[in-house]
Amino acid sequence: MSIIEEAKKLEAFDVTFYICIFLATVAPGFLTIYLFKPELISSLDTAKLIIFSISIALPAYSINYIVMLIDRVEGESIDFKLSGVMAGSVTSVTFYGTLMSAYFLALNFKIFVALFFLINFGIYIMLFFISKLIKGKG
Repeated sequence: MSIIEEAKKLEAFDVTFYICIFLATVAPGFLTIYLFKPELISSLDTAKLIIFSISIALPAYSINYIVMLIDRVEGESIDFKLSGVMAGSVTSVTFYGTLMSAYFLALNFKIFVALFFLINFGIYIMLFFISKLIKGKG
């Protein structure tokens, strides 16, 4: 089978899932490296750069994924892909917003990390109250 035939078999949600995973793990890590240590981009080969990029963003994605899995109604089945997309969305919004702030405000890495966790925690609080509001109506 060719790659094109395999790609035609993918459903829209699967494509969304894979794009979301890429945008939540590889891309933010790469942009973080580019913003704070741009010399690493040219000195590392592609495989090492991808692994390093993933290692920067994957802990945040993993925490967001666990939070999305925890906030479930009892008796409701867990959709792991949907939780992955939701965690990827939160991670992406947090990373890209924080990276944009770090770029325009010329923040150092420590302040960038602190701001990232502050924004991520704020999103947790917001999602918690929205979840309680939605569950209260149901």
